[in-house]
Amino acid sequence: MIGYDISNQSAAIKAFKLHYIQNDVSGTLNDYDKKVLYNLYRKF
Repeated sequence: MIGYDISNQSAAIKAFKLHYIQNDVSGTLNDYDKKVLYNLYRKF
């Protein structure tokens, strides 16, 4: 949807977080991360 290869889901989440979150680069999504991702989805 926003350009990340999801064949390796953990790596895609880490790349997303490095770009948009920057203070937590774990391989899982928390509620805040999901809100950011949803807002990006609505924008594109």
